Amino acid sequence: LPAPTNLQYLFSIKLTSDNYLIWESQFMPLFKSYNLMSFIDGKQPCPSEWIDDNNDL
Repeated sequence: LPAPTNLQYLFSIKLTSDNYLIWESQFMPLFKSYNLMSFIDGKQPCPSEWIDDNNDL
């Protein structure tokens, strides 16, 4: 699988109000392959944007 940061070069379709079905057909398999569906459908909350450096391990 390509690194997520390089995906912009693989997919030329940007989501608009007119092309959702085409966009979905390209990106849903990608989301599934990276195990991201639980974040997209809301079953799992997104991780925190920030790392707590004060947390004792």
